[in-house]
Amino acid sequence: MSELQQLLDRLVAAGAPGAAGWVRDERGSLGAASGLANRRTRQPMRPELRTGGVPHRTTTLEQALYASRPGRLRAWTPRALVAMVADQPPTFPAGRAWAYSNTGYVLLGLVVEAASQRTLSQELDRSILGPLGLRDTLLPDNAPEIPGPSARGYSLPLSPQGEALDGPLLDFTVQNPSWAGAAGALVSTLPDLTSFFRALLGGQLLPPQLLAEMATMVEVPPGSIPLPLYHRYGLGLLEVETPAGPLLGNAGGIPGFLSIVLSTPDGRRQLGLMINALLAPAPVYEAFIQGSRALGRRLLS
Repeated sequence: MSELQQLLDRLVAAGAPGAAGWVRDERGSLGAASGLANRRTRQPMRPELRTGGVPHRTTTLEQALYASRPGRLRAWTPRALVAMVADQPPTFPAGRAWAYSNTGYVLLGLVVEAASQRTLSQELDRSILGPLGLRDTLLPDNAPEIPGPSARGYSLPLSPQGEALDGPLLDFTVQNPSWAGAAGALVSTLPDLTSFFRALLGGQLLPPQLLAEMATMVEVPPGSIPLPLYHRYGLGLLEVETPAGPLLGNAGGIPGFLSIVLSTPDGRRQLGLMINALLAPAPVYEAFIQGSRALGRRLLS
């Protein structure tokens, strides 16, 4: 617990407004936090506050999100998101290489809706959130505010060329999450996220054959991801290699938030980390990566 607290304090000292962590193992769960959830009201960060996470899509969409409040409040349909790349040729033939694709997850959301004859939110509630008791997790559709007790999200401003600018962190909390769609519009908490990975990797959600397919990894090309924490990726799962063995999980960011959850492959132990900043000073990223690896090794000890 002291190591987790020290990591969170280092993240705040490096420039993150706030940081939270949650560890779950055979003995139970422990949470810790440092810094502020809201810089204006000076509300302290707490590990059970709600967060969001999704990697960036395209430069055009990213610039719209960072450029103005109207851009952040625009409502997007899944088909409009897919249409942004519909006229572009495939990056490579299917099955021949690897690249992260938010659009691929949006398409999967449309497949779920077509197969279930329900909205994605309804099917998630029916098949995952309800059965697992994840009461603090929801797909908020077009709601611009994070519902319930939550942290504010901050980020450095972005230049017209798509580069992070030096300066004070700006509040990016209010945004329409529909731009992320099935790729990551979900709002959740660290306790819920660690519970989900415990259930998934513990075999509660999928038969063994499908879980094994999710965990079949391919190499990630160097320089292809903004957070160089992992080098192998499966079907919605990433793998972080440590001297003690591999950890499975996922990571993502949305303007204002960055989070990661790592788990032992058997689902018995989990670690979740969140900071309420995405584009942040370089020392924040360095502390986030180094701390994730160090605490991840402890999960396997």
